Amino acid sequence: MKKEMFENLINGRGCATSSLFSAEDKELIYSIMEKNGMCRSTAYNRFFRDGFKEWELLGATKAIYQFVHMKQMDTSVLDNVKTFFLSLENKSEFKSFMNNLGMGINSVVSHFTDWSFKKWEEVGVRQIIERYFYDEDEIID
Repeated sequence: MKKEMFENLINGRGCATSSLFSAEDKELIYSIMEKNGMCRSTAYNRFFRDGFKEWELLGATKAIYQFVHMKQMDTSVLDNVKTFFLSLENKSEFKSFMNNLGMGINSVVSHFTDWSFKKWEEVGVRQIIERYFYDEDEIID
């Protein structure tokens, strides 16, 4: 598999083209995503039909880092990302930021309050793809 096969997906322009991936390639994708908490049907839908929301590509942790950097906040708030939302004084700014990345406001409150993310949501799909698949221009089989 070539890195370019994931190009539309990781750049937030939609989904990957299913026909470019062999059955073995898809099994590898499903297996890796299942290890990261995503069920097979969700993996198929997101990779080959619907695409991902920007926050899903980034991951919750990286979204927090971007928000802190954008707002020029003291980086000590990053010492424990799991309690970041609870310690925010102005939660509405963060809710708006995450909403712009495609997460509903109610989901922002519930997920960040309880830190109820699956591993793939926490670390982000881009990072998983880069970690498990990229080896320069070739994807590791």
